[in-house]
Amino acid sequence: MYSTSGSVVNDGEKYVVTFDFDALTFQQLQGRIPDVAFNELSKRDPGPRKSFSFANKAFVVHIDCRIGNQLVENSDEIFQPLIMNRFI
Repeated sequence: MYSTSGSVVNDGEKYVVTFDFDALTFQQLQGRIPDVAFNELSKRDPGPRKSFSFANKAFVVHIDCRIGNQLVENSDEIFQPLIMNRFI
């Protein structure tokens, strides 16, 4: 499973969105993000998550997603997953 996140501040409140997607959907990023990031993220090694930030350039992608069926709750948050169908 892969994920990407973003955030926005609205009226002083910060909101975060995370989109989850599978390996097949991940392949659609090839050619849309830098090759070095795509190649490193393709390696599914055990251990901590890999993360890339593109400080000097923004890469805009459009997505098609659906709302997950399960409401998830833990001590820090309550959320309903957004699952990517594809990158457009």
